[in-house]
Amino acid sequence: ITHNLAVVNHIADRIAVMYLGKFVEIGTTDQIFSKPTHPYTIALLESRTEIDPKNKEIRFVIKGEVPSPIAPPPGCHFNPRCVSDARTNECMRETPHKIEIEEGHYIWCVNPPVWMQKEMASEPAKADINALGN
Repeated sequence: ITHNLAVVNHIADRIAVMYLGKFVEIGTTDQIFSKPTHPYTIALLESRTEIDPKNKEIRFVIKGEVPSPIAPPPGCHFNPRCVSDARTNECMRETPHKIEIEEGHYIWCVNPPVWMQKEMASEPAKADINALGN
């Protein structure tokens, strides 16, 4: 368990990204770092500071307050802070389902990003999210 993405990139073979105690994305280190898919994973990777000590600029900030883990928001726990183009009211009501992106790479999301929905529609085997389990 770590918050140091630079370290995990060098020592782990697989990564599980969690938000408020729930998995949001699991995959190999390469899958997570080269093709992050869940909005929280993307935000985490975009929020990394540059290694250059002269560059103090933070590239991305996850807006809003972290909800209480004792009383998390209904539906997807990340929904109050999500900036995905696919975020809808369903995200506030439904529990995220497990979706296989590619072999060994999963996200838990109510409404996957738009680019992914197009990809899933062209691949019927991956479009049936109910068959993948929770």
